[in-house]
Amino acid sequence: GRLEHIDAYYIPVDQHYQPLPIESGEPLQQVCDHFLECVRDNTPSALSSGGVGAHLVQILCALTTSLNQGGEWVTL
Repeated sequence: GRLEHIDAYYIPVDQHYQPLPIESGEPLQQVCDHFLECVRDNTPSALSSGGVGAHLVQILCALTTSLNQGGEWVTL
């Protein structure tokens, strides 16, 4: 598929749909269980870390700056 630009909007053209498998269960419960397993086993998480969190905050700050500047590109 592709996107067609009309005025300020992008309209999907010739899009194809494919169902994606989704894990059953409560996502927040799964995250909490993973955290507790890491604490119990005294192992670092393969999913997240302080570095990942710090990088996410950096990205969110850049997005805010970009929005405040009318969508200008912001270098990280």
